[in-house]
Amino acid sequence: MQTVPVNIANTLARLAENYVLVKVDCPEGHIDFTSNDYLGVVKNRIGEEPDAYQDLPHGATSVRLLTGTHPIHLAFEKWCANFYEGEAAMLFGSGFSANLGVIEAVAQRGDVILYDKLIHASLRDGVRLSLARNFSFEHNDFTDLRNKLMRLKPEKGGDVFVIVESLYSMDGDLTDMVSLTNLCEEFGAYLIVDEAHSTGVYGEQGKGWCHEQGVHHRIFARIYTFGKGIGRKGAVVVTSEAVNRFLVNRCHTFIYSTAFSPSEVSRIWAALQATAFMDKARKRLFELSDFANHWFAKIPGVCFEPNNSPLKPIFIGGSSVAVTNKLVQILKQEGIIARIVLSPVVPPGTERIRIALHSYNTEAEILQVYHILTQPQIQQLLHASTPLPFVETVCETV
Repeated sequence: MQTVPVNIANTLARLAENYVLVKVDCPEGHIDFTSNDYLGVVKNRIGEEPDAYQDLPHGATSVRLLTGTHPIHLAFEKWCANFYEGEAAMLFGSGFSANLGVIEAVAQRGDVILYDKLIHASLRDGVRLSLARNFSFEHNDFTDLRNKLMRLKPEKGGDVFVIVESLYSMDGDLTDMVSLTNLCEEFGAYLIVDEAHSTGVYGEQGKGWCHEQGVHHRIFARIYTFGKGIGRKGAVVVTSEAVNRFLVNRCHTFIYSTAFSPSEVSRIWAALQATAFMDKARKRLFELSDFANHWFAKIPGVCFEPNNSPLKPIFIGGSSVAVTNKLVQILKQEGIIARIVLSPVVPPGTERIRIALHSYNTEAEILQVYHILTQPQIQQLLHASTPLPFVETVCETV
């Protein structure tokens, strides 16, 4: 039998000791407050009509630069460029590969990267793999960003890249894209925005938060992920024609990844076209967001800040393992699928219940969460811990 390397064994033991050792499993329960299917595309099987793809190949045969490009790839990318109002679009196998590959490729030796401290792991990995110097700035703090833009200069001939998300999935807060875009233009910095959690949810026809803020045409690169609100997988990077040509030649996660099969592209396209006309679902989602804001703010013993997103973190502060285990047990008993995020995944004192809303949830289901968290036994446990004020509860996104 093979032995386990010491560092791996120690990490597993540490995770188990802190009750955060996870495994791949099917979720238990029927009330979904966890998935990213914000508009109910998957639940309602929208865009799955077989006529759209039944005659297309189900295999890709190779990477895009060999035999993996089918006419539907090019047609879809052209359609996405027009839909998202950019010059060009490039299809990737996932949002993760798009984020990692684009940043690694465009940020080069002599450049500087400034990134929000709460960006996703995929963006962080791209930052690490690039040859540029990199520095974080405080979450959504443009004063801190301005100070760093003034101090941290690229080498002669180099550029500055600023990397953010439009909607942060752990805290549920949005970026002020107008102020940020103005700041980047003032300093000549190139802005890269991950629209993963806002795709399909915000903007006209679900074109994202940058579009809703009216700055989409001023951004260097926008990354739209299809594995969340669109209910499929993959992503497109919307850029200029010149940057698109550069990525074709230098982006490793595009060059060396097997292409989507033509039938998969057709499924993504069908879902994206369908979500463009799901204004009723988007309206319903934000009605539920307002309802949740009202009731979750009334829960004693927690920290909750109302927001304008479908993601509602309910901070339970420095709650003990006993508290969180009890919460998990009761939520499962009530048939609720909700994620509880613990330290060390997030910093101690910022443990939270992360509620993700969907257009198919109901007010009664939201009230069920409220009533569970206001039960005397839960309140007794929560009051025994010491939640931090909301302003201090910032965490690393996972």
